[in-house]
Formats: sequence, structure tokens, C-alpha cells
Amino acid sequence: MDRLLVIKLDNGSTLEAKAPAELEVKPHDTCVFRRDFYTDAGEVVREVAEPPESTNWAELPTVQHIADNRELAAANDNYMRSRGAMRTARELVGNLGLAMKLLNAHYSLDGKLVVIQFSADGRVDFRELVKDLAGIFHTCLLYTSDAADDLT
Repeated sequence: MDRLLVIKLDNGSTLEAKAPAELEVKPHDTCVFRRDFYTDAGEVVREVAEPPESTNWAELPTVQHIADNRELAAANDNYMRSRGAMRTARELVGNLGLAMKLLNAHYSLDGKLVVIQFSADGRVDFRELVKDLAGIFHTCLLYTSDAADDLT
């Protein structure tokens, strides 16, 4: 039976993932997991002792293994790339005159996805920003907001 883990990404966000029972993973281990179309890495925060019955195991990312030295180095490189992505995004937000505050960025381990979180007081049309950033980064972009009504 799979175990339910809470994993923290380098940008501070957390997610739940399933891990095979035979995989010996413990808090503070960095693990590699598969989610949708990309592979990512994060630190195990804790195991959920009693997963809720409502847990949809089929939709959870799957922990594949504990990260090796090569993957840890790639995760560190991606953390540095995310800092550069934030600088670029801030510059473009300013150039486009968008009323939004960028909070953080995170590159997936395989580099296929960059997630940028933002905050805004109201609705923001950031389609031009996404188009410009996709052209610069040559990767899939996902923007998330800290308020449900911020997305256009």
C-alpha cells in the first residue's frame, strides 16, 4: 500500500505525493517525483499517518526515488535559474505596467516547467507577459495566484 507524504519545494510551497511502501524515505530526504508531464524534486516534510478517506490516490504525484548527487546538483542549478527567472519576470511586469507582485518561481527538476506565483489586488490580464516569458524561457509556464479572482 502506498504512503502519503508531504513534500516541500524550493520555493516553499508544499504538495502531497504517494510513495510505494517499500521505498525507504524519511523526513529531510530529497526525493524525485513524477507529476503529469514533468519530473520534480522536493524535501520530504513528513508522512501522513492517517490519510483522509477522500484522498484521490490516482491524481497524486508518485515518488520515484531518493535524489542522487546528480539530481541534487540539478535541483540546485534550477533554484539559481528560478532567481534569474524572477528578475526577468519583474522587469517584464514593470515594462508592461502590470499591477501585480511576483512572489516566487520554481523550475521543475527536468526543466520542462517553470511556475511563477504572484499576488494582485484585482484581476490582471497577464497574457502578454506569459507570451513574452515563454519566448524567453522556452519552457511551459504556469502562473499561480494567491487569490482565486486574480487570474484572467
